[in-house]
Amino acid sequence: MNTPKRTLLWLSMGAVAAAVAGCAVEDPVAEPPCAAAPEVAADGPLYGFVVDRVDVAGTAMEAERLGLDLDCDADGRPDNALGRLLALIDDMAGDLDVGAETNAMIESGAMLHLIEVRAPDLDGAGPAAVLFEHGVDLDGDPSDNFSGVEVFEVDPARPAGSLAGHLAGGGLSVASGTIYVAVAFPGRDEPFVLPLIGARIEATITRGGIEGRLAGGVPAEVVDEQLVPAFREGLNRIVARDCAGGCAPDSFGALLLEMFDADRDGTIGYAELRDDPVTEALLAPDVDLRDADGNLAPGGDGVADALSVGFGFTAVPAFVRSAR
Repeated sequence: MNTPKRTLLWLSMGAVAAAVAGCAVEDPVAEPPCAAAPEVAADGPLYGFVVDRVDVAGTAMEAERLGLDLDCDADGRPDNALGRLLALIDDMAGDLDVGAETNAMIESGAMLHLIEVRAPDLDGAGPAAVLFEHGVDLDGDPSDNFSGVEVFEVDPARPAGSLAGHLAGGGLSVASGTIYVAVAFPGRDEPFVLPLIGARIEATITRGGIEGRLAGGVPAEVVDEQLVPAFREGLNRIVARDCAGGCAPDSFGALLLEMFDADRDGTIGYAELRDDPVTEALLAPDVDLRDADGNLAPGGDGVADALSVGFGFTAVPAFVRSAR
């Protein structure tokens, strides 16, 4: 028999699942018009930056604010289904904070996103190209990573991606590509790298730094083959922490077992997590970013094929040395 706490949790999860399926949870936020940035060749100097902060949604309202309209559909709303799910987990867990864990990894040097922008002039208007990469701290000292003069090497072990678009009035708008973003998941000690297709960045940029939003879609096959296993691993670590020799009363681990451990073996299986009706709804593709041939094309064939996610971020100047 469900406890009142668990019943309330399921009602909350159901509400978020409905929101992901298309029901509004907050008023939409203003954002640039939804359109793929043009594929352009950008000449000029290369400006290097390192991401020093990531904003992860802690509420449904923040998920709306941090998302972008990725598939140019009729509702024109920001897309951020995974952001809503992470916000829900934050709310459920109590002692977990995905945003804090993400920024702790940034501060420790375990998660270093490099952004290289090529443009004729950051202060003017014209074409812009962006390389989105992962960095290695060459001196091994994370305390000076965001000093504005730190030198990083591009990590050849993690994939890089590129976007193209334009600069105008200090605004940077790039899209139409695939990038790879490291994220923190509950219960995991190491960053997990997600491919984002149909990615967009909308930001303000100066020589002193970048501030904006980054969004894209996790392909449906990656959700099944990589994202769900990563979630499962993290949730089972929480179970092991809270339930060694018996679950601590009212702990998050006890709640997870009550929710997902259908065979009562003390762990959460892949099928138990993936096939749960509410989880299945929360992880269902919500944006159409590819056409019938698999080519990147927002709203390409009317079939949702990716799970949307969006983050806020800031970046400071850095020197980037390629090792590729």
